[in-house]
Amino acid sequence: MELAKVGCWFSAKKKKKVNFAEFDSILRKHGFQLVEIDFSNFEEQGPFVAIVHKITDMMIEAMHGSEVASRNVQRIQSYIDRNPKLLMIDPL
Repeated sequence: MELAKVGCWFSAKKKKKVNFAEFDSILRKHGFQLVEIDFSNFEEQGPFVAIVHKITDMMIEAMHGSEVASRNVQRIQSYIDRNPKLLMIDPL
């Protein structure tokens, strides 16, 4: 049986504060698989039932002209728009 996927993305700085192995273990006990989002193939990693993120840093980069950050923010926003039942932890 395939586990429901929970996508997550944190900046490198915030990632150091999160114990991904423990987070994944907790999710698996409850029937979920943790997937660290890779924006280069974001759509292919889903479907996600929830996304946990801290993309504030990326949003600030996008506002300051970073094309890569802007594309990534747009990708996640488009995914949210196409999946209205998606649970967003820390909505945009």
